[in-house]
Amino acid sequence: MTSINEALAALLAATRGALEWHMESGELALSAPDGFQAPSLGRGATRSRHASPRRGPQAPPMTPRSPPHEAPLAPTPPPLAPTPLAPTLRAATLPPFAPPPDDAQARRPVTLAPTPGGLSPSAAAAASLQILRDDIGDCRACPLHARRKSLVFGVGAPRARLMIVADAPGFLDDYLGLPFVEDGQLLADMLRKGMGLSREAAYLTYLLKCPLAGGPLPLESTVACRQHLMRQVEIVRPEVILVLNELSAQVLLRSERSLPLLRGKFYPLEGTGAVVRVSFPLNALGNPSARREAWRDLQSVIRRLGLSPGANGA
Repeated sequence: MTSINEALAALLAATRGALEWHMESGELALSAPDGFQAPSLGRGATRSRHASPRRGPQAPPMTPRSPPHEAPLAPTPPPLAPTPLAPTLRAATLPPFAPPPDDAQARRPVTLAPTPGGLSPSAAAAASLQILRDDIGDCRACPLHARRKSLVFGVGAPRARLMIVADAPGFLDDYLGLPFVEDGQLLADMLRKGMGLSREAAYLTYLLKCPLAGGPLPLESTVACRQHLMRQVEIVRPEVILVLNELSAQVLLRSERSLPLLRGKFYPLEGTGAVVRVSFPLNALGNPSARREAWRDLQSVIRRLGLSPGANGA
């Protein structure tokens, strides 16, 4: 009796080993591994058909069958070509800024308000600027709109002899929707002491109407915003445009030259009667050397406009 129990235990252990092998190998047919032998039941023992099951013929592995009258599969279309990324640019290397010929906004003429009898040119220009602002609306022409709170359009005299342009609004400018809030006092001192003008006597605006988000500047930003700025110039009709940043100067003049090379002369602005003078940004005027150079730029603008400089311009 003991030998039969031992034989059964050995058979169960062998069967369990075979099943584990099948599970690990993933074989579909239940065949024993090479070298497997059924254990002996001992001398004089009667072989039971339940104790040692006889293996029948192996079933061939099943293969999937295609259903009858199956329609042929449509050919797989070739993969789509990847969409090219929008070109980007940096302030140091700008390509020419001619808008594409099919750009409707680039061909759109400047909208001037009607000038009925008795309406002054300044009032007509103010109305035209408001029409332009309404036309721009909630501009989404480039990715910069996603991080703005306000679209900073411009303020000042609608028919100013002097227009001042910088790159883009800062945090406070964007929060309040007004240009030159962060550098307002410095700009006011520069205008009042240097040129004898109040801040309200000039027209102040930015090339970009939304804050910069860092990284490469999308090309569509400069194309769209340059059109807005050029329409502002056409309405305000300044004699001189004082540009305070390299990027603004490059985009406005369609030039790749750096700020040191652009400074020192007046440039006629295409399609307008204005001239452009490039100077240092306001946040660089803490440097005495930059302040002296900026004062020379300011003196040239004073002479161009025929103004009287303040007593303390340096």
